[in-house]
Amino acid sequence: MSDRSEISSSPTVLDYVYPADHQQRAVLKIKNESDLRLALKIKTTNNSCFK
Repeated sequence: MSDRSEISSSPTVLDYVYPADHQQRAVLKIKNESDLRLALKIKTTNNSCFK
C-alpha cells in the first residue's frame, strides 16, 4: 500500500489513474509543449534514414 502513495504522486501515472477528462487535459498539455520538438525529431531521423 505504501507503493500506491508513491505512484499516485507521479504525474505520468495520474494520467492513467484519473478519469478520461483529466487524462485528455494532461495529454493535450503535453502535446502543446512537445509537438514541435517531436516533429523536428521525426524530421531529422527521416532525413538521416532516407538520404
